[in-house]
Amino acid sequence: MFTETTAPSRVAFLPKRFADVVDYLLIPRSVMIRNYRPDDVPKMLSVIKAAFAEQKGIVNPPSSAERKTLEILSFELEAGEALVFEIDTRIIGCVCYREKDESIYFDRLAVLPAFRRRGIGKRLIREIENRAGDRGFQTITLSVRIELEAQQEYYQRLGYRIDSYKSHEGFEDPTYLIMKKSLIKRRRPS
Repeated sequence: MFTETTAPSRVAFLPKRFADVVDYLLIPRSVMIRNYRPDDVPKMLSVIKAAFAEQKGIVNPPSSAERKTLEILSFELEAGEALVFEIDTRIIGCVCYREKDESIYFDRLAVLPAFRRRGIGKRLIREIENRAGDRGFQTITLSVRIELEAQQEYYQRLGYRIDSYKSHEGFEDPTYLIMKKSLIKRRRPS
């Protein structure tokens, strides 16, 4: 007599949560970067909160991501644009961007911690760079907190350079820095 059974997970010996992530990554998925839609805002907020949670107690003043609400994020998106990175229909990462001082400025680059170090942030940044170049912008800018040296190094590896140091209101010493990347292609010597 034949009995139908369900095949065990390839990673059944791992703890449940980790096994879910590994299974999720091993199965081929539909991956997409697309413009955000208004109905994405709650999911984007969840990704931002999860991604920026590790900064709690490290950056001073505290990240505004801690106080971010649906209303605040929706209001911010009225003045700019955003991209989401999806695996199947699940939003894994996002980034907001807008025109600022004759440049494209991006912020809130966020990737769920379980999906980091897979090139998702880099792909989102490259998409913004491509869109900015297509629109004729010559530079991309971002800000990063002074305390977040690993993030500064990450952006430097992607071609961003420190442009200036700034302070949040009420602080004398710099609390963040502005990084900039030129989108102008340099000609190679013949």
